[in-house]
This record gives sequence, C-alpha cells and structure tokens, in this order.
Amino acid sequence: MRLLGQYLLSTQSIVGLQTWVIIIVATILFLRHDEFHDIKMEHFKADLFQILPDRVNSLALAVFGKSDKRWLIRRLVADHEYPELSPVSPLLVYTHLIGIKGGYMFPTAAELKNPPADGIYKTTINYSAFMDHLQAVCELVLPPREDMKIGC
Repeated sequence: MRLLGQYLLSTQSIVGLQTWVIIIVATILFLRHDEFHDIKMEHFKADLFQILPDRVNSLALAVFGKSDKRWLIRRLVADHEYPELSPVSPLLVYTHLIGIKGGYMFPTAAELKNPPADGIYKTTINYSAFMDHLQAVCELVLPPREDMKIGC
C-alpha cells in the first residue's frame, strides 16, 4: 500500500490522486468496484463527521453492498500514527482539488480533466479502465510475481 501511495502521489496528477483515494478508501472499507464507483457526495453524512479544531478525525458515508438489504454507515478514520495510510487527508485534498459540489465522487478521467462548471460530476469511473490502470500501476510499482492477480 505504501509503495502504491508513494508512486501515485508522486505523479502529481489528479488521476493518480483519484486512484490512490479509491485504493485507500476501498481497502479500508472493504469495498468492491460496484460499491465504490458510484459513491456520491450525498452519501457522505456530515452530521457524523468528527472534526476537531486542529484536525479531522473521521468521515462517515453510507454504502450499499452487494448483498445488503439497506444502506449501511461506514466510518473513515484518520490514521494519525501512520498518516501515509490514512484515507481522510487524501480524500479531503482530492475533493478540494476537483471542486466537487455534488454528483459522483469518482468520475471518468475525461470529466476530471474538464470539470463541470457547477462542480456536479455526472460520470462514474469505468470498471475496465480502472482495472487496466490499477494493473499497470501494480506491475510497475510492486515487486514482480509470476501469478500477480490484481482486483477490486
């Protein structure tokens, strides 16, 4: 995870940051692609955030899993001991940089590069495009393995 985060953040691209945010958030919340790709700003529950004067401790969002019968609230907790593995700061930086006001949290690269004037993102990241990008990054960054299988 650290190798992936270092590499993706060093690209200094919004797509690299988005990829890192997806990886760290999906990993911590145990989300599959069908659970994270269509997260909307409206799914975040601001009344459940824990924000102190000097830092953000946690964010909360509603997720609907593959076999869930109802929306579940999941908390993203800041990791102050190992900040390089914390989901909170990258997510907050990402939302600030893309200027999101509503819509989908993880839009396509094309929409990220040409953001909507109103800040409401209408597209969602494509599974095969994301998987191709993730596979390429993992093959580039992670120690080589014969049977490396990468998935959401």
